[in-house]
Amino acid sequence: MARIFLVAIEQYNIEVSQKEVVDKNGVYIAEQLISPEGFKLVAGYHTDSISEEREVESNYGVYIQNLTTTIYSNLVIGYNWQTGVIVIVKVDAELNSYSDIYVFSKQNVFKAKRGWFSDVFQIYDRSESLIKNLLTFLSFKNRTTFMVDAEMDGSLRDEKGGSILIYMRQTQERADFVNFFRKFAK
Repeated sequence: MARIFLVAIEQYNIEVSQKEVVDKNGVYIAEQLISPEGFKLVAGYHTDSISEEREVESNYGVYIQNLTTTIYSNLVIGYNWQTGVIVIVKVDAELNSYSDIYVFSKQNVFKAKRGWFSDVFQIYDRSESLIKNLLTFLSFKNRTTFMVDAEMDGSLRDEKGGSILIYMRQTQERADFVNFFRKFAK
């Protein structure tokens, strides 16, 4: 898990160093590079649900069937107590490759919260406008959601028999992340 995280951070730093960002006043803004030292790692996942309706014919007539498909995305979540930064890297279940990297700090987060009932961690992106921030909070867009379980088994399989989620036992690591997230959310 640490190897794929380090590779992802290195690639992120290369991409960020090649970007030119200009604010509304024409001032060049340098994205902050990330030093991988001091990060603790936990495994997590994100779920997306896709719903569709189908008409099905039976001996009793035609009825509507609702189908919901859940898509799981594996995440390696790095967090740093000293810098107050969360880095989320989307990875495959075997930890051989990664696709997306998301970096959150207090400066670019409008709100962070953890749902008590569903145990879902949520991070809302910050905008320059207070109205946009409020609309973001009320909308499902511009929100990053993920779960971090104490243990994930390998029982979930795809249609080819491959693992869907990273197998992980991380009771103490999860407790530390929950404490970090509480501080991050304040």
